Amino acid sequence: MGKKYCAVNTKYYKNSNVGEIDHVLRNMAINVNSIECLTKNNFGFCFGGSDLKKHYKNKLEQAKRANKLALQSNSNTFIDSVLIFDSVQFEKCLKDGKKDEIEQATKNFMNEYKKSYGFEPIGFEFHLDEGTTIDFDNYEKLDDEEQEKYVAVDNPDEDLTTEYIKQNIHAHAVFLNYDFEKNKSCLRNMRKKDWENSQDLLHKHFKKFGFDRGERKQTSNKDHKNKADFVRELELRTNELVENHSKNLQEKNNLLDQIIEHQKDLNRFDDLAFYAEKIKTFVLDFKEKNPDLTSKIMKLPGAEKLKDMAVSIYDALTKKSDISPILIEEIKPLKNEEIKKIEVDVKEKKKRIKKINNRRKYSNKPNKDI
Repeated sequence: MGKKYCAVNTKYYKNSNVGEIDHVLRNMAINVNSIECLTKNNFGFCFGGSDLKKHYKNKLEQAKRANKLALQSNSNTFIDSVLIFDSVQFEKCLKDGKKDEIEQATKNFMNEYKKSYGFEPIGFEFHLDEGTTIDFDNYEKLDDEEQEKYVAVDNPDEDLTTEYIKQNIHAHAVFLNYDFEKNKSCLRNMRKKDWENSQDLLHKHFKKFGFDRGERKQTSNKDHKNKADFVRELELRTNELVENHSKNLQEKNNLLDQIIEHQKDLNRFDDLAFYAEKIKTFVLDFKEKNPDLTSKIMKLPGAEKLKDMAVSIYDALTKKSDISPILIEEIKPLKNEEIKKIEVDVKEKKKRIKKINNRRKYSNKPNKDI
């Protein structure tokens, strides 16, 4: 029998790539690399409640408050250590009822990872819904040893066809790139030997489940990405494009709403400007026809102040370039009901003034009815 390896493959990301956490949590609109009916078998843990992504954001803000220079806009803010396990041995552990022990071993691994390198543990998620599938005919062509690597897929949507999957069982262990004890980021201190030692650390916590330490990869960093990496990156880019498109649509909708509302405002101000012009015409006409009465009115307490305010409002309504200050301070607070009250009040004043003028035609005596 061959060895049952466990291994670590760590990658780091900027906060702008937080979509990687959505991939971990299967929050994507379309999870390209997963088999939907198996996603229910995934399991995980968050070190700060039940929402791993929210906990990451909270810890990131906490780190920024502690040291504003440690994690800036172009910094790598989190790492995703992919813990890879031999699928046959892992399935055997699950059948033997060791799921809780596996969870605890992963917590212990992440806590010791923090102790060794400073990274703050956020949470982990085991993916049991990825792998290579084949149909029954191709499964039957395999020898017994190869068939052991495949399990039947219980897919409720496939009543007549049985599929078999060679699982790619792995876990995503997410850490914040920050050491809260030293108040600094961690990645810049990591060396090649540290990454190799993290492999020993994983084996330390999983050898009791029958796993062997993964062998060092002999190929260089220039190797082509494997299929899983390629699909996940494609998935992230697709999700980012969808989100950006939705954001652009929302911004356009908001701009359209503002334009419509602005047009309504312009229409209202056109009406008010017309109304102001009517009042001005009425006042000038009244002043010309009733100079003595106008003089008496202007001697009343507060009349001069009222006149200045009326002139300011009139100027603002008839000169759109000057409308902003008066809009905020004088016009905007007015309700439609209040404007109607003003209109009624003006009509009543018109009636009273008309009555006064009629009386003056038949009497030379000074008028005291104002």
